[in-house]
Amino acid sequence: MKKLLLYLLLTLLLTTGCSFFNSTKGPVETVTKTIELQEDTTLGEIELSFGVGRLQFIGSSTHLMDGTFTSNIDSLMPNFDHRERSQLELISIKPRSTGLNISGNITNDWKLAFSNEIPLSFLLKLGVGENNLSFAGLIIEDLNVNAGVGDTVIDLSEAKNNDFNVDVSSGVGRTKLIFSEEHAVHIKISKGLGSVSARGFISNGDIYETDVESEEVMNVTIKQGIGEIVLETK
Repeated sequence: MKKLLLYLLLTLLLTTGCSFFNSTKGPVETVTKTIELQEDTTLGEIELSFGVGRLQFIGSSTHLMDGTFTSNIDSLMPNFDHRERSQLELISIKPRSTGLNISGNITNDWKLAFSNEIPLSFLLKLGVGENNLSFAGLIIEDLNVNAGVGDTVIDLSEAKNNDFNVDVSSGVGRTKLIFSEEHAVHIKISKGLGSVSARGFISNGDIYETDVESEEVMNVTIKQGIGEIVLETK
């Protein structure tokens, strides 16, 4: 079983674009980044790939994006690609290198906030570490998360809207999703290796729903990898 888990872990790292290299650690440095929201923008697309460390979404911003990035490895700092297409703005954020060295004393913390004025579409490819993602105050068009390896919290309880689709692949580790008890939520789980616990939901096989009737429904699909899935309402 241990050999199987190791094989699956290495396979996941490779398929998420992670590789191993010897990196040079330096002093801890912090940089900030702001991307302004253009007046005629009506939709934003956020594509984010994260290597190793701790990733936090801390809610809303008056700009399209605000970020603070702290690391002692230059290659783990982010690169940005910001494009405008008609009334659409696209942001791509990823480490300067796709390689990972998960040994030693690594500091790599990213904190981001996004606009609460326009709908946002998220494509998130997480790596190895701790992810705490709050979407408080945001208008979500759709959300796609590949949780990678580690502990991930996805808090949708204070999103401005409720009528969007969520697609989560839980990877290896613990993945927790938090919803509002006042919202209609429909969840379908494709179970893998691990447990599923749900508080505030009515379950029927692989379907979990809140006891709320509404025309606006959040539809969630979860593909469980290896580890625990936790569903909560508040």
